[in-house]
Amino acid sequence: MLKVSNLSVHKNSRTIINDVSISVAEGQIVALLGPNGAGKSELVLAIAGMLPIASGAVAVNDKSVHGSGVQTVRTSGVAAVPEGHQVLGGLSVLDNLRAAGPELTPDDRKAEVQKAFEIFPELIPLKQQSASSLSGGQQQMVAIAQALVSRPKFLLIDEMSLGLAPVIIDRLIDVILDLRLQGLGILLIEQFTQLALGVADHCYVLSQGEIKFDGSPQELKGDQSILERAYLGA
Repeated sequence: MLKVSNLSVHKNSRTIINDVSISVAEGQIVALLGPNGAGKSELVLAIAGMLPIASGAVAVNDKSVHGSGVQTVRTSGVAAVPEGHQVLGGLSVLDNLRAAGPELTPDDRKAEVQKAFEIFPELIPLKQQSASSLSGGQQQMVAIAQALVSRPKFLLIDEMSLGLAPVIIDRLIDVILDLRLQGLGILLIEQFTQLALGVADHCYVLSQGEIKFDGSPQELKGDQSILERAYLGA
């Protein structure tokens, strides 16, 4: 279980995340929904150790990981795919994957890179191309593949479908559904609400830095006013 308890994040003397508690179980897709500026990306960065937290706790299987740094969080089994198809543009696709999982032995890293290419065989012919030369969809595949090389138990994916063609989105959804079957816990931030609700086992709605809803996708589908209030800031 990835458990976030009473987490608060401050930025420029302003509270971005206020007393947020969420959890993600292994083998579960959890959707985090909310309007732009709600604090969703900041929450992901804070969980991943990329953004300092003001108070609260992050734990993996009851072991505290907050405040321990990005690499320790990742070693504990949490890997983030930040918004924006972030890759090491000057490196080849293969070297992007090799750069992940520095705590692994060379043989283990080689095996995990091979597994990543099996998940995304579309990337095999592109191994030696620079990541900056790829399309947005291909870069998102590289970003997810790189996260997977570190052998995560939990994957945090921020705005997975942003700017991508529907055929690529469908391909990525198939991947995360397969990863769920393999036991990964996935926190999915998604701009397309109905897409997220179609794959999620549980949902949270974040607005103005606070959780406004914690429940099932079916509840959200049955009461659109919950999302309307969150997106309108009511």
